[in-house]
Amino acid sequence: FLQLNWCSPFAEAESFTDSGTVMQIRVVPRLLPHPDVECFSDEHIMTVYVVRVGLTLWCLLLPLAVFIRIWRVGKDRACPEHA
Repeated sequence: FLQLNWCSPFAEAESFTDSGTVMQIRVVPRLLPHPDVECFSDEHIMTVYVVRVGLTLWCLLLPLAVFIRIWRVGKDRACPEHA
């Protein structure tokens, strides 16, 4: 899930002189898998929500479900009928 939301700084030329040389460089965070999308823009915000929901499910609810399942089995976890 984190790879969907991996931002990396990219240097962009902001202004040019008449001879074509770069006068000012701006550093913009962009998505690493899709460098055309600027981080936390309107295009990117839905991906941020998907990543947050996925990480919440993976990091909180999945371990909680495993804990509750083990807790409900009780002290006799080696019994074959609990498999």
